[in-house]
Amino acid sequence: MNNPEEERKYWIARMGKQAALDLLASGRITVGNMDSIAMMSEEDQVQTLKVAIQYSGLMNVGLVKLQQEMIPYLQQLEKNSDRILPTFDGIENNLNINLAEKLGYEKKNIQSSNQSEDL
Repeated sequence: MNNPEEERKYWIARMGKQAALDLLASGRITVGNMDSIAMMSEEDQVQTLKVAIQYSGLMNVGLVKLQQEMIPYLQQLEKNSDRILPTFDGIENNLNINLAEKLGYEKKNIQSSNQSEDL
């Protein structure tokens, strides 16, 4: 990147996403990510942490909603299935988990691009 403003936005978005994943996984931003964020200007630190908090909050809400939608199907499987544990055997062939298909979820790409995002 040759444009300093685009590079600034890229790092705010990237570090915000990394910090958000830390928050989702453990509820805290790891020392390594916090160290990187601390090296930014104060304004960029604030913006990065806003991205992290917003993204992790939205992801948590989404996860709760998906879990609530799946509860009836999981309860049905619990009553009617002789399986004890799920398997991911063959998932690499089509990235399809049968329960998600039964719920009518379309396969969507959730991986973000390397493009910087407007903040």
